[in-house]
Parts: sequence; structure tokens; C-alpha cells
Amino acid sequence: MSRFGVGLSSPLRDAGFVGNPFRALSEAEWEEMSVTPVAVSAFLGRGDTTSVQILGPAGHGKSSTLRAVMREARQLQGCPQYEYIPNGTSVFVTGLLGDCWFCVDEAQRLSNRERERLIHLRLQHGTRLFLASHEDLTTLFRTNNLPLHTVTLNTIGESHFDAILENRLTYFAFPGEPHATFSRDALVFLRERFGSDLRQAERFLFDFFQTSVRVPEPIVARQLRRESRSSP
Repeated sequence: MSRFGVGLSSPLRDAGFVGNPFRALSEAEWEEMSVTPVAVSAFLGRGDTTSVQILGPAGHGKSSTLRAVMREARQLQGCPQYEYIPNGTSVFVTGLLGDCWFCVDEAQRLSNRERERLIHLRLQHGTRLFLASHEDLTTLFRTNNLPLHTVTLNTIGESHFDAILENRLTYFAFPGEPHATFSRDALVFLRERFGSDLRQAERFLFDFFQTSVRVPEPIVARQLRRESRSSP
């Protein structure tokens, strides 16, 4: 669904938005607006074919990073594939990929046999793997004499954290019209309140925008602090 689908009916219209900037995203929206971490960008050039694992706790941006990788691959005229491994599942179903990029979300859920299938794709078909995982898979690659880049998202830098939240506002704003923004002290408050847990920050901001944002003015820390005190 287009982000413009809600049109003038949005309660956030007067604040300059077509809808709540922190609502759940469609797959296309998620890919379009994800911000690529600098540490990952360094591995996305045409000359680098080494596979990449992205580690970190839940809510710290691993899935969003895979979406950003998908977008970057398309811009490089690649043929990326994405697969999410649901809880309770231990296999992947994506077919042979040749030298495409294969992004696997929740890769730690794969069985040992399926992990070997991934290695086979890499060794026999040149598939470049991007694995979002809660488990370090370095040993799997080392055992098969394969190099592996590792990016850990335990801590998200200030500029990256801010860019992700501000990108949401820009994406859902009516083009060419004023809209609510975050003041610098608001971003400081959010970083201090949520650390690197982007998922919790976005859930908090969804509720805040639903109830409290109605004018195209900067949002300040005082408002967020008041909302935080009233949140369960």
C-alpha cells in the first residue's frame, strides 16, 4: 500500500504527515527507507564477494540492515533474494541462486544440515550470503575455509540512530510541506531512554504520534519525557 493511501483522513495531516511515521511498514517501504550502517556499507562494493554476518540483540536493526542490503544490491544491478526463517522452522526454501546475494533473517534457526546447504550455495554457485543471526556463525565458515565479514550491532552510533528516526519523518511527510521534526534534545532523550533498542523506540513513538502530534512544530524532550512517564 502506498504511504499516501490515507490521504487527508490521517489524524496527523495537520502535523504534515500522510500517516503515522512509526506504523508497521510494508516490505517495499521497509526496503526503501532502511538506513545502511557504515560498517556494512564498507562491504557492499562491486569488488567484495565475501559473505557477511550481522549479529546483535533483538530490536537493534539486523532485519532493517538486510533490507538495506537488498536495496543496495538492486542498485548494483544484482539479483538479491531474502528469506525470513520463522520461529519453529529450521529450513530455507529459496532455490538455487547462482551468484546472487542471499539475505537470510534469523539464520541461527537453521539446522546443521541447512547451514551446510548454505555453504554449498557459496562454494558451488558463488552465492554471496548475508546472514542476520543471534548466533556467531564464524566457525561454520572457518571449517569450510571460507572468509566471513562480521558486523555487530550491539551499540548503534548516535548519527545512525538519529538518521533512522528522522528518515521515518521524512518518508511519511507530505512533499514540500512543513512537518513535525525532532529537536536535538528530543533525539538525545530517545537515545538515553532506549539505548540501541530501535524497536522499542519506534513502538514508543508510534503511540506518541497517535495521541500527541498534531502540529508541524519541533518535538522537544519535555513532551517525550511526559509521554514516557505515562507509558506502562
